Amino acid sequence: MQHHRLLAPVLQPPFANEIPIDLGPVQGKSAVSLLWRRLRPAVSLALRRQFPLQREQIGRNLRRALWIYKGSPQIGDSLMDLASRVLLAQHGIKVDLCTDLHLARLYHADDVFSNVFSDASQLAPHDYDLVILDSFKGRCLEDKFRYLPHLPFVTMRGYFSGPEFNRTLFSFCRMNQLLDIGVSDAQLHARALPHLCSSQADREAVAALMIPNGSIALAIGGASPGRTYQRWDQVAAKLLQSNTSNNLVLLGSNNANAMRDAILHASKEHAIRIIDCVDRHTLTQTFEILRRCTLAVAADGGLLHIANAAGIPTVALFDRHIAPALRLTAANRSITVQSAGTISDIGVDEVVHSIEQAIAREQPVR
Repeated sequence: MQHHRLLAPVLQPPFANEIPIDLGPVQGKSAVSLLWRRLRPAVSLALRRQFPLQREQIGRNLRRALWIYKGSPQIGDSLMDLASRVLLAQHGIKVDLCTDLHLARLYHADDVFSNVFSDASQLAPHDYDLVILDSFKGRCLEDKFRYLPHLPFVTMRGYFSGPEFNRTLFSFCRMNQLLDIGVSDAQLHARALPHLCSSQADREAVAALMIPNGSIALAIGGASPGRTYQRWDQVAAKLLQSNTSNNLVLLGSNNANAMRDAILHASKEHAIRIIDCVDRHTLTQTFEILRRCTLAVAADGGLLHIANAAGIPTVALFDRHIAPALRLTAANRSITVQSAGTISDIGVDEVVHSIEQAIAREQPVR
């Protein structure tokens, strides 16, 4: 029992709300290895005399906070982890963000983060009443220790480290606890969406594309081969042949170039209905493109979460390793397709059928 008590902060969220969790990634880890995940940051906090500065809640009189978010470089993770900042704004708390440069660009037009820093040396301690540490990972702690050593702090994840979990729900449940606002589980689930904003320049750039109403976005390509769907060309060809009213918008970074070319080759006769946006737009412009689409179809990854932030329906593809409940919430209007093997084992007909289902579901009832 003593071991369980010591390891509970590593394996369980710091709140009572139930959220989807997968302990698979930590199964097989020794108790010593898991215990070190708790002791290592605790030792660092003790040596730097930070424990007296730790707070269990965000005070009601607090007005200026800094969120340090480092150590989770994925775009999708950041969209989920930072989603609950909307609750801070609703309670009159001004909040800035300090994060990695590639993520800072994602939040340049944010309506909650007043300022976004990628260089912690630019931080001024007197500008803040509190630091929100996303976790006790080394890079978050280093910035706190070096640049804001005397400021009180709270932590989102604390010692919780290792399991897979629904990051969006975690963010909202934890912020609800830190703010002590008593939002019900049902309300949290209904509101748990990633949040993103575009700039006026982004909106003007995308308006020039003149994306037709009813367009379907396909998020092709992928950073990881194991999580990249390899049959988009077949899906696109079948969609364009069977559906005469919807245009396709192709989205992705430079790793989607080969698939883009395959789609254009396979659907030459329908080229006029394909809008090629691959490797041509920033992430916030891509968000704005998605806002103008009727539906997004994407494998589990950053573009899926950007589509969720855009608030549009999605068809989401998953491999056997990640349960959809770990990525999506009740607030997402999503049809999920999970493979029993790799993501490319999902059949073309199954993807096309799911797209047709999603389109039909969004049609107004007459």
